Amino acid sequence: MSRQITNQVNTLTYHSPASPIAEEYRTLRTNIGFSAASGDRICTIVVTSGSAEEGKTATVTNLAITFAQEGKRVLLVDADLRKPVLHNILRSAKSAGLTNVLRGQAKWQEVVQDTEVQNLSFLAAGTHLNNPLELLNSNSMWNLLEELKANFEVILFDSSPCLSVSEPVILASICDGVVIVTQAGKTKKDAFAKVNNKLERARATVLGVVLNNVKDNKREAL
Repeated sequence: MSRQITNQVNTLTYHSPASPIAEEYRTLRTNIGFSAASGDRICTIVVTSGSAEEGKTATVTNLAITFAQEGKRVLLVDADLRKPVLHNILRSAKSAGLTNVLRGQAKWQEVVQDTEVQNLSFLAAGTHLNNPLELLNSNSMWNLLEELKANFEVILFDSSPCLSVSEPVILASICDGVVIVTQAGKTKKDAFAKVNNKLERARATVLGVVLNNVKDNKREAL
């Protein structure tokens, strides 16, 4: 059953596709495509930030919508396993999801949901775990990624903030690339440097940086 999308702040590319902010997200989508080396396909993308409330969830949701609007088969995964919120944005009940699949309690085909946006599917976080790091760093996660890549053209992960836990770094190390979200007037230079250093040590590919909350209320892809 399709889930009705709510919260227009997080889904401006769907509710206001002609807005300047929606155009910024389309620019980000294009820049990610240019980031790919010749002949390579960027399929799995992690979106993270240094700390909470910098706009990563709005960024990953709108980016997923823009890829879907381009006609690609897109899967949006809530991999913020400590504080998942995508189910609220997509009006989805807290159901079985990623953690249940990784623990062998469900098949991904059984728990992936359709959304109101054509071509966009959603995989919820699943049952809460106190320490999800081991699951994301398991062979089950590798195997799941391979299966998902065979069925979707773009897979986007909303992850936890990078400075507070290690899960985003693990995800970024096994995905094709990562987008870092920062907020003007909030994100400190040293905090951003720490995020970048953590990702570099994991040999993650940084596809771009998004600056939120600039004076004209646009999101800028740096």
